[in-house]
Amino acid sequence: MVSEAEVETKQLHGTSKMNKNKLIHDFLEVVSRGDVELICDHITKIHSVLGNLDFQHPMTGNTPLITAAEENLAEVVGFLLEKGADITLCNYSNQTAVHVANCDVQRQLLAISGIKAPQMQLLQSSWQGDLEQLQHLLMSEEFLDINFPNQHGLTPLMLAVRDVDLFESLDMLTLYRPVEVLSELLRHHADPKLCDFSGKSAIHYVSQIESFRKQQLLDILMNSMPKPGKYFYSIFKILQL
Repeated sequence: MVSEAEVETKQLHGTSKMNKNKLIHDFLEVVSRGDVELICDHITKIHSVLGNLDFQHPMTGNTPLITAAEENLAEVVGFLLEKGADITLCNYSNQTAVHVANCDVQRQLLAISGIKAPQMQLLQSSWQGDLEQLQHLLMSEEFLDINFPNQHGLTPLMLAVRDVDLFESLDMLTLYRPVEVLSELLRHHADPKLCDFSGKSAIHYVSQIESFRKQQLLDILMNSMPKPGKYFYSIFKILQL
């Protein structure tokens, strides 16, 4: 028999979830309107209840940044980036803010210089194939975690190969060098065996791209695997390609 205390706990949990969902809905609505002043008014509550700005719409998976980018709201995009929004996150259609934005907002999104936290710079420079920025970070930041994941569990190694097709189609602000970035991360002991929260590894992400670099990236990852793992990933590769 369920006690009164258990019933009360479940009711409180349900109420809390409803309040969070309403907060998410209301904030995303404010973001889509492009009203930076109203967004500022909501920020403190968002951080105190949800912890960060990278929560997702329950139906689309859009983060506030993806929502703003989709509407091409440059001022809101700039504000959210300044507040630490993660550009590497995808919605449920596997689209990032860069995928859905126009050219001007894409350039704004891809400017790494606006990011303050070194670990976030590591994620973004790896994702964007920016070898120079990556090497600068790895030389200057003594305590960087090379396997530091984003909120969806993707490490720099996974991000380096996930959106190769996207970046090859863009007019990049910096030289796009995913092959060299992948090698550099592995040289600093990035772990190719790790999986994200959906169970996908860097090998999986490479297997999904169509780029002319695909085979080269696969070979680099395969050669980085411990010998017992190489057989497994060879089979995986045959099944996935």
